Amino acid sequence: MSTRDGSYSPPADGFRTFVILWAFQSLAAFGFQITAFATTVWLTTGLYPGPEQKALLAAALSMVGLAFGLPNVLMAPFAGVLVDRADRKTIMLWANVGSGLVSLSLAVVLAAGALRLWILLVAMVLYGSLQCLHTSAFETSYAMLVPARDLPRANGMMQTVMSLAGILSPAIAAGLMALPDLLRKSPNPNWVARFLAGVPNNAVLPVAVDALVLFIAAGSLLYLKIPSPRTSTEKARPSLLADVREGMAFIARRRGLLWLLATFAAVNFCSAPAGVLRPMIVRDNLALDYARLDLSYEGVLALMSSAGAIGGVVGGFIVTTWGGLKRKRVYGVLVPLVVGGVAQVVFGLSTGIYVSVGAIVLSMFAVPFANSHSQSIWQTVTPHEMQGRVFAVRRVAAQFTSPLGTALSGALGAVDPGLAVAACGVLATATSLLQFLNRKVTMIEEDQPAPVSGEAAC
Repeated sequence: MSTRDGSYSPPADGFRTFVILWAFQSLAAFGFQITAFATTVWLTTGLYPGPEQKALLAAALSMVGLAFGLPNVLMAPFAGVLVDRADRKTIMLWANVGSGLVSLSLAVVLAAGALRLWILLVAMVLYGSLQCLHTSAFETSYAMLVPARDLPRANGMMQTVMSLAGILSPAIAAGLMALPDLLRKSPNPNWVARFLAGVPNNAVLPVAVDALVLFIAAGSLLYLKIPSPRTSTEKARPSLLADVREGMAFIARRRGLLWLLATFAAVNFCSAPAGVLRPMIVRDNLALDYARLDLSYEGVLALMSSAGAIGGVVGGFIVTTWGGLKRKRVYGVLVPLVVGGVAQVVFGLSTGIYVSVGAIVLSMFAVPFANSHSQSIWQTVTPHEMQGRVFAVRRVAAQFTSPLGTALSGALGAVDPGLAVAACGVLATATSLLQFLNRKVTMIEEDQPAPVSGEAAC
């Protein structure tokens, strides 16, 4: 199934298979978001609830973010080479099973009242490692299923479901966390209600549900046929390091791609503190406003996440139905990045719930446009059998700054979280605006070099 000669065509029912794959693998995204919300609430209101623990909470949130983010970056080259060599469906299946086992173990520890910060950090490392494998296999699999003309639409669907997970997951998690308390007040509970009412920690149910949906997502793969590219076997298989170098060389010869990576690296660095410090900003900067409205911290945090995700769903739905730009797709990347940067500035400086929610909605609305167009550019210019290693190098180059921004969040959160997030938003906006003057970026799709010996044609 080599694509080096350009002869590969997706199967006739490829888009149908993609839709089924997309639907069931979306469960994995929902499940992790549920666990992330539950563990964040546990950290913020259970482990470090006091105002005097602000620095400890900021450090803990930063460490949790790093524990999840670093494996995604550090394992990316290995994962990229692996998905170019092995069966991608098998990798997705075992990544789902592994994540489900991690969630199941975490639920047991929570139920026993034995969860500690270090245990949560270990779980996040495992989640990040397994998600890196799953993402590498997933994002290269649907390029084998979907015709090139439909890639922006498929990428829009991917962005939509990620945002939809952001809407439903916090609400589901908050509902599951509240369920034991509600059932304890039931006058005539049945055995199921009595069992759930006896759950000692409100975070147990969300994490257990995460495990269940991950196992369902794994099971669905058993019934799908997902092609994996096969390169020529006439020559000896290169080493893992040689494969990584090949991916690096592919990008290095395309200066527009390098500049685009640098832009995403800067934006990811600047946006990381906004995600890590959001619980603190909601708790501290918006406390007076949500107290006036008689809202709880958990409710406002869930509202913030869900409302922002609604913006992402709307943006993703528009990209899916519209199909995205067919030419000059890079403008579909840069304009949303500018919009997101400005929204981050507003969020950091706001002291009102409505303004903050509006800023988050606008920021998340822009994300599907930027990510869908960027992904379509990469999928178009990269041969199928090189996408694993090229996308892996791309992920490292674009995302290695995110853990740095996450680490910086610990120090920023101890000073002024809102002002720090706003300053990062200014930097992200300026970086994105400058790329409109960079011809290598604006001509990225037209300025593609001819392949060199040993490199597949695009």
